[in-house]
Amino acid sequence: MTFGLSCCFVSVLLKSRRTLSTEKRLAKMGLWTVFQGFLLLANAFAILNEDRFLGPRGWTLLQLQGGRRTTLKGQIIGFIHACQFFRFPLILLNLVTIVVKLISG
Repeated sequence: MTFGLSCCFVSVLLKSRRTLSTEKRLAKMGLWTVFQGFLLLANAFAILNEDRFLGPRGWTLLQLQGGRRTTLKGQIIGFIHACQFFRFPLILLNLVTIVVKLISG
């Protein structure tokens, strides 16, 4: 009888330990994690090739006429080209992020 209670107690203890570790991981997610996520997204947009990927799909700035830049597609195309234009600042932000991660662990 005591063996059954001790097994039940151990399983409850392990479950509570798992939920605490999950809560700690969620509590750690802050502005730094959000910044890293946006940096990864900007990196992904910066490496898109206009000739191979964007051009065949009609996602170039040349294919957009004046009034169509206010549409959602126009805004996304503008964001992609802004990320491609600001590659040097992206490289610097990546270096800063790498250094901070190396120092902080």
